[in-house]
Amino acid sequence: MDRSIDDEYRTLVRAFNEGAPDASGELFEALYHELRAIARRHLGRERAAATVSPTVLVHEAFLRFTGRPIDRINDNRHFLALIARVMRQWMVDRARRQQAAKRGNRPLMATFAEDRIAGDDGLDAADLLALDDALAALRERDPAMADVVEFRYFVGFTIPETASALDVSERTVARHWEAARAWLLVRMGPRGPR
Repeated sequence: MDRSIDDEYRTLVRAFNEGAPDASGELFEALYHELRAIARRHLGRERAAATVSPTVLVHEAFLRFTGRPIDRINDNRHFLALIARVMRQWMVDRARRQQAAKRGNRPLMATFAEDRIAGDDGLDAADLLALDDALAALRERDPAMADVVEFRYFVGFTIPETASALDVSERTVARHWEAARAWLLVRMGPRGPR
């Protein structure tokens, strides 16, 4: 990364942490292209996403993000991860509304194949909800593994990028990623979330 860009991010993060009123908007603008790429990945994994554009998802997530109290952010990667989490939550809320309208609020029973965890196939609303439920359960069990899933699957970071963002070794990220994928697949098996 260009040193001047890295310095710009540090300055914006510092301003955000100090409570500067326009800092979140400036950080959002500076990272806008990366946020759109994250949104495209999110939408590429949801089959019913044709009605939502990456721009809409980015802006909806930013509106939700600015409405939440955030004590501080560590760096631009932390900011991206927070926005990616908000994007995921917006999509999950949207999927819940769709499922409620479609099925009259019946309990969710979904199947989930390994190729979906790997990102090779799109998620339908039921699978997205099942993944969100399973990820919440994983976070309670092992927050570090849940963080790796969020960075790898939802933000789209590589193993080295995830290791850098989480300040752990690449080997730890690879181990957590494999274990988390296996745990999620068992949790989200043919009988649905447990």
